[in-house]
Amino acid sequence: MHRCLQVAEIVNLVCLELSDGMVRIPGRSGDDVSIPKHGDLAVLARTSPVFSSHAFRCIWNSVTFINIMRCLPSDSFKLALHGIRYGRYIDWDMQLLRDLNDSDFDRIRFYAPLIQHLFSDFICTRGATILPTVSPWLPGMFPNLQGIHWTHVGEYSPLIENFIGPQLTTIHIPGTCRPSLTLLSSLPLLCTRLTDVSYLTRITSRPQELQPLAVSAASECVAKQLPVVAFAADCPRLSFSDDVHRLFSAAPTGISHLKLKKFSFSPDLYPFDRDRQPDYLLQCTSLERLFCFANVTNVRVLSAVGIDWDDATVTEMARSWPHLERLNLSSFYGTRAPRTTLRCLEAFAQFCPRLTSLHIAFDATTIPTSTSQFSLEKLETLGVDASPIARTPPVAQFLARIAPNLKDLTTLVDSVAADGDPDWRKDAAPHAFAYGLRWRIVEAILKSSFDTGIVPQFIFILIALYQLNALDAPQ
Repeated sequence: MHRCLQVAEIVNLVCLELSDGMVRIPGRSGDDVSIPKHGDLAVLARTSPVFSSHAFRCIWNSVTFINIMRCLPSDSFKLALHGIRYGRYIDWDMQLLRDLNDSDFDRIRFYAPLIQHLFSDFICTRGATILPTVSPWLPGMFPNLQGIHWTHVGEYSPLIENFIGPQLTTIHIPGTCRPSLTLLSSLPLLCTRLTDVSYLTRITSRPQELQPLAVSAASECVAKQLPVVAFAADCPRLSFSDDVHRLFSAAPTGISHLKLKKFSFSPDLYPFDRDRQPDYLLQCTSLERLFCFANVTNVRVLSAVGIDWDDATVTEMARSWPHLERLNLSSFYGTRAPRTTLRCLEAFAQFCPRLTSLHIAFDATTIPTSTSQFSLEKLETLGVDASPIARTPPVAQFLARIAPNLKDLTTLVDSVAADGDPDWRKDAAPHAFAYGLRWRIVEAILKSSFDTGIVPQFIFILIALYQLNALDAPQ
């Protein structure tokens, strides 16, 4: 064995490099949820005694609640699988087979001091049913816990208090009920070192009850000066623009305008009433309520049919959010023809130099004549939804200039294909497929130009077919 592996610091760095891995799964609010991935560390721990102790500490640094509960004696619980959810991920069901006693927690007490980050991922919602039973043993068991990432909702939300201690610096909690608001109000006293609060609200109440709940949550945050850095709203009964406007108007009244880093909103997309399309349209005045959050880096606002705004409003948004890294303003059906144009990309290039991912609809039938001196050097992913497009080569040329490092270009058809909704086609924008094919040509031109410096002949054939209107009809 090499002598460098006798240096504890070097071995620890190797383990830390492997411990950075996270499994990302789609969350209920639409955002990806990350949970620890320890497969590589487990293999390393078995390789040699030199690595085992360091890998052991890294493995237990970040764990899920189900990891901890599986340390109970094997005769005390039964762990069953309930099919596949969200792709390949499993829904666990943990059931106790007998009454627990104090000695059953000896093994957990051995590992507990090593745990610094606890994840309560939603794929173990059935496992959370044992929380009320084991909660009497949990307080004070995790003296070095620094971060709690809690996604269990409903009756399990108050049980998070079993893990809270003065050493906490990060806490991500759901705010779906009054007990959660009570927890918010007590956090400054319980966690004096708190620097990162992420707040997820899953609004299932009637629309007329929306504003009081949101205002109560926001008021608690501002009154106690909580460092809320992320706010996510998962609203299964909220889709009409008036209700969305009330929620967006409530957020700035309580959350610090300088501390918020992430904002996410997911409305109800089913069922969709085509006769009420104007009621689904997200108004620009609603988004303007969020412009006060000057330091946001990640914004995700989904809508059913689109956003009613223009290039001037987009420019004001880009100017208000100079630290943006990811912006997703996608619509699910894309039936609203956008009033924004390709000029909005110039606004992002001027005011948001850190942008790496952008999803926004715009009218690409007209190419800006003026050439901006700014470009989106870091932009790698561009989602265009059902953006209208006429001539593909000029658009490709414009994108090559404004986003020279663009790698992926997605359309509304791509997003829905990944979602797998069979009923989407009858409600979606009528020209979504035709526009999607044109954007595929734009992507092919960009990739061919970047890879070989030339455009293959078949692309020119497709362009000629478009010019002859052979592919212009909705598919």
